[in-house]
Amino acid sequence: KQRGSSREVDELEKLKKAPNGLGQLRAGAGIGQDARVGQFATSDPHTYIAAIEHFAAALATITRTPKHIFFKQQGAISGEALLTMESPLTRKVNKRIDRFTPEWRDAFTFLMQLRRHPIKSSDIKPIFQPSATVQPFTQAQTRSMNKSAGIPIVTQLRREGWTQAEINQLTTDVEQEIGALTIPDAANQ
Repeated sequence: KQRGSSREVDELEKLKKAPNGLGQLRAGAGIGQDARVGQFATSDPHTYIAAIEHFAAALATITRTPKHIFFKQQGAISGEALLTMESPLTRKVNKRIDRFTPEWRDAFTFLMQLRRHPIKSSDIKPIFQPSATVQPFTQAQTRSMNKSAGIPIVTQLRREGWTQAEINQLTTDVEQEIGALTIPDAANQ
Protein backbone atom coordinates (compact mmCIF):
# COMPACT_ATOMS: atom_id res chain seq x y z
CA LYS A 1 0.00 0.00 0.00
CA GLN A 2 1.08 3.55 -0.58
CA ARG A 3 0.77 6.39 1.91
CA GLY A 4 0.66 10.13 1.34
CA SER A 5 0.36 13.40 3.21
CA SER A 6 -0.60 17.01 2.54
CA ARG A 7 2.49 18.26 4.41
CA GLU A 8 5.69 19.55 2.90
CA VAL A 9 8.19 17.03 1.57
CA ASP A 10 10.98 18.20 3.93
CA GLU A 11 8.87 17.46 6.98
CA LEU A 12 7.92 14.02 5.66
CA GLU A 13 11.56 13.17 4.96
CA LYS A 14 12.39 13.69 8.65
CA LEU A 15 9.89 11.04 9.73
CA LYS A 16 11.40 7.74 10.68
CA LYS A 17 10.20 5.04 8.31
CA ALA A 18 9.91 1.78 10.18
CA PRO A 19 7.28 -0.88 10.79
CA ASN A 20 5.08 0.04 13.75
CA GLY A 21 6.84 3.43 13.97
CA LEU A 22 5.19 6.61 15.21
CA GLY A 23 5.80 10.12 13.92
CA GLN A 24 4.54 13.61 14.65
CA LEU A 25 3.25 16.09 12.10
CA ARG A 26 2.67 19.78 12.84
CA ALA A 27 -0.74 21.22 12.37
CA GLY A 28 -1.60 23.09 9.18
CA ALA A 29 -0.03 26.47 8.43
CA GLY A 30 -3.28 28.43 8.48
CA ILE A 31 -6.88 28.38 9.60
CA GLY A 32 -8.70 25.27 8.47
CA GLN A 33 -5.56 23.64 7.13
CA ASP A 34 -5.14 20.51 9.16
CA ALA A 35 -2.34 18.10 8.52
CA ARG A 36 -3.90 15.22 6.65
CA VAL A 37 -2.47 11.82 6.05
CA GLY A 38 -3.97 8.95 4.17
CA GLN A 39 -3.41 5.63 2.56
CA PHE A 40 -4.12 4.72 -1.03
CA ALA A 41 -5.71 1.39 -1.83
CA THR A 42 -3.56 -1.13 -3.63
CA SER A 43 -3.90 -1.19 -7.37
CA ASP A 44 -4.96 -4.32 -9.17
CA PRO A 45 -1.80 -6.07 -10.49
CA HIS A 46 -3.85 -7.43 -13.40
CA THR A 47 -3.65 -3.94 -14.94
CA TYR A 48 0.13 -4.24 -15.24
CA ILE A 49 0.16 -7.94 -16.10
CA ALA A 50 -2.38 -7.40 -18.91
CA ALA A 51 -0.17 -4.67 -20.43
CA ILE A 52 2.91 -6.93 -20.28
CA GLU A 53 0.99 -9.82 -21.81
CA HIS A 54 -0.32 -7.53 -24.57
CA PHE A 55 3.20 -6.39 -25.50
CA ALA A 56 4.60 -9.93 -25.27
CA ALA A 57 1.84 -11.19 -27.59
CA ALA A 58 2.52 -8.31 -30.00
CA LEU A 59 6.26 -9.04 -29.90
CA ALA A 60 5.61 -12.72 -30.62
CA THR A 61 3.35 -11.85 -33.55
CA ILE A 62 5.66 -9.25 -35.08
CA THR A 63 8.79 -11.39 -34.78
CA ARG A 64 6.96 -14.65 -35.62
CA THR A 65 8.26 -16.18 -32.43
CA PRO A 66 6.06 -18.92 -30.94
CA LYS A 67 4.02 -17.51 -28.06
CA HIS A 68 4.87 -20.42 -25.77
CA ILE A 69 8.41 -18.99 -25.53
CA PHE A 70 7.03 -15.84 -23.86
CA PHE A 71 4.17 -17.35 -21.86
CA LYS A 72 3.85 -20.26 -19.51
CA GLN A 73 1.79 -22.86 -21.31
CA GLN A 74 -0.81 -24.81 -19.38
CA GLY A 75 -0.47 -28.51 -20.05
CA ALA A 76 2.09 -30.34 -22.09
CA ILE A 77 2.44 -29.67 -25.81
CA SER A 78 2.99 -32.72 -27.99
CA GLY A 79 6.33 -32.93 -29.75
CA GLU A 80 4.86 -32.68 -33.23
CA ALA A 81 2.71 -29.67 -32.25
CA LEU A 82 5.78 -27.98 -30.78
CA LEU A 83 7.75 -28.55 -33.99
CA THR A 84 4.85 -27.12 -36.02
CA MET A 85 4.55 -24.06 -33.78
CA GLU A 86 8.28 -23.41 -34.00
CA SER A 87 8.63 -23.98 -37.75
CA PRO A 88 8.48 -20.26 -38.73
CA LEU A 89 11.17 -19.45 -36.16
CA THR A 90 13.24 -22.44 -37.30
CA ARG A 91 13.09 -21.27 -40.92
CA LYS A 92 14.20 -17.80 -39.85
CA VAL A 93 17.11 -19.20 -37.83
CA ASN A 94 18.18 -21.45 -40.71
CA LYS A 95 18.17 -18.47 -43.08
CA ARG A 96 20.42 -16.58 -40.62
CA ILE A 97 22.75 -19.58 -40.37
CA ASP A 98 22.97 -19.80 -44.17
CA ARG A 99 23.60 -16.05 -44.37
CA PHE A 100 26.31 -15.91 -41.70
CA THR A 101 28.18 -19.17 -42.35
CA PRO A 102 30.40 -17.68 -45.10
CA GLU A 103 31.18 -14.71 -42.83
CA TRP A 104 32.19 -17.01 -39.97
CA ARG A 105 34.37 -19.01 -42.36
CA ASP A 106 36.13 -15.84 -43.51
CA ALA A 107 36.56 -14.65 -39.92
CA PHE A 108 38.15 -17.92 -38.80
CA THR A 109 40.31 -18.06 -41.92
CA PHE A 110 41.61 -14.61 -41.02
CA LEU A 111 42.22 -15.67 -37.40
CA MET A 112 44.13 -18.73 -38.55
CA GLN A 113 46.27 -16.54 -40.83
CA LEU A 114 47.05 -14.31 -37.84
CA ARG A 115 48.18 -17.44 -35.96
CA ARG A 116 50.38 -18.32 -38.97
CA HIS A 117 48.33 -21.41 -39.79
CA PRO A 118 46.99 -20.64 -43.26
CA ILE A 119 43.90 -22.66 -44.08
CA LYS A 120 41.39 -22.51 -46.92
CA SER A 121 38.00 -21.05 -46.10
CA SER A 122 36.35 -24.14 -47.60
CA ASP A 123 38.09 -26.33 -45.00
CA ILE A 124 36.30 -24.56 -42.14
CA LYS A 125 32.85 -25.80 -41.21
CA PRO A 126 31.00 -23.71 -38.61
CA ILE A 127 28.74 -25.98 -36.56
CA PHE A 128 25.58 -24.58 -35.00
CA GLN A 129 23.22 -26.16 -32.51
CA PRO A 130 20.05 -27.56 -34.11
CA SER A 131 17.59 -24.75 -34.74
CA ALA A 132 14.54 -26.95 -34.26
CA THR A 133 13.49 -28.48 -30.98
CA VAL A 134 14.79 -32.04 -30.91
CA GLN A 135 12.27 -34.59 -29.64
CA PRO A 136 14.19 -37.70 -28.52
CA PHE A 137 11.42 -40.15 -29.44
CA THR A 138 10.91 -38.62 -32.89
CA GLN A 139 14.67 -38.52 -33.44
CA ALA A 140 14.98 -42.22 -32.51
CA GLN A 141 12.16 -43.11 -34.91
CA THR A 142 13.79 -41.09 -37.70
CA ARG A 143 17.16 -42.76 -37.11
CA SER A 144 15.51 -46.19 -37.14
CA MET A 145 13.68 -45.47 -40.41
CA ASN A 146 16.87 -44.10 -41.99
CA LYS A 147 18.78 -47.22 -40.85
CA SER A 148 16.06 -49.40 -42.42
CA ALA A 149 16.42 -47.37 -45.62
CA GLY A 150 20.15 -48.20 -45.70
CA ILE A 151 21.70 -45.02 -44.25
CA PRO A 152 24.42 -46.02 -41.78
CA ILE A 153 24.07 -44.63 -38.25
CA VAL A 154 27.52 -43.03 -38.49
CA THR A 155 26.39 -41.06 -41.56
CA GLN A 156 23.24 -39.95 -39.72
CA LEU A 157 25.25 -38.79 -36.71
CA ARG A 158 27.69 -36.92 -38.95
CA ARG A 159 24.74 -35.13 -40.57
CA GLU A 160 23.47 -34.23 -37.09
CA GLY A 161 26.76 -32.49 -36.37
CA TRP A 162 28.66 -35.09 -34.36
CA THR A 163 32.42 -34.64 -34.52
CA GLN A 164 34.73 -37.42 -35.69
CA ALA A 165 36.04 -37.79 -32.12
CA GLU A 166 32.48 -38.35 -30.84
CA ILE A 167 31.80 -40.90 -33.57
CA ASN A 168 35.08 -42.71 -32.75
CA GLN A 169 34.10 -42.79 -29.07
CA LEU A 170 30.70 -44.22 -29.98
CA THR A 171 32.35 -46.94 -32.08
CA THR A 172 34.70 -47.81 -29.20
CA ASP A 173 31.80 -47.91 -26.72
CA VAL A 174 29.74 -50.17 -28.99
CA GLU A 175 32.69 -52.56 -29.47
CA GLN A 176 33.24 -52.72 -25.69
CA GLU A 177 29.53 -53.31 -25.09
CA ILE A 178 29.41 -56.13 -27.65
CA GLY A 179 32.57 -57.64 -26.13
CA ALA A 180 31.01 -57.58 -22.66
CA LEU A 181 27.90 -59.38 -23.95
CA THR A 182 29.85 -62.15 -25.66
CA ILE A 183 29.42 -65.46 -23.82
CA PRO A 184 32.65 -67.45 -23.62
CA ASP A 185 32.63 -70.78 -25.47
CA ALA A 186 32.50 -73.75 -23.08
CA ALA A 187 35.01 -75.70 -25.21
CA ASN A 188 37.70 -73.02 -24.76
CA GLN A 189 37.51 -73.11 -20.96
